[in-house]
Amino acid sequence: MDSSEIEKYLGIIRKRVESNRTGSNWILDSYTDLKNEGPEEQALVALTEGIYQRQKMGNPVHEWTPLHKGEGGGWRSKYARVEQIMSSDLITIHEDDLLELAKNMMIWSNIHHLPVESNQGGVISLITSDRILSFLAAEKKHDFSFTVKQAMIENPITTAPETSTIDAYRLMKEKEIGSLPVLHENKLVGIVTLNDYIKLFEILMEELE
Repeated sequence: MDSSEIEKYLGIIRKRVESNRTGSNWILDSYTDLKNEGPEEQALVALTEGIYQRQKMGNPVHEWTPLHKGEGGGWRSKYARVEQIMSSDLITIHEDDLLELAKNMMIWSNIHHLPVESNQGGVISLITSDRILSFLAAEKKHDFSFTVKQAMIENPITTAPETSTIDAYRLMKEKEIGSLPVLHENKLVGIVTLNDYIKLFEILMEELE
């Protein structure tokens, strides 16, 4: 390496030290800012695209411009598939648990749908707040001493991570249901609900402002 190349790289190092700007700092600051403006998935998409585009330009990290959320592309690329809007941090309940516990878990977590685990550990069904109410009404009782198994929805309608968000919404509308467990190779990987679509609508409205 000749002296000019050495000086070039030493200059980059000096400027990076002077600006106290490293790749790690840029990623952390950008991710934090974007996460405060929208969902984590949107921040990760924009961050990945932003890094790629800046690396392609060839500028040193300390010269990288701040990241903005629009760099992840339009809504079609960010929210086109169920896996991009579904909840993957799942809360489940056991089929032998009482409806009282199911009700309380929904209240504590501010949710209305719980996947149900069997004695073998697999997810076999779904319990919802509406289902609990309709079950108790049919039984003409107002206590929650029944088990989840007695009230759960067996063999619920499901979808796949790669299903389009539009198709999943149409399926819920057609079947008049409020959620779809998301399965990959017969394993539960998430759940998408009408609340996820409300959040998506709010995000899209913000992008139009």
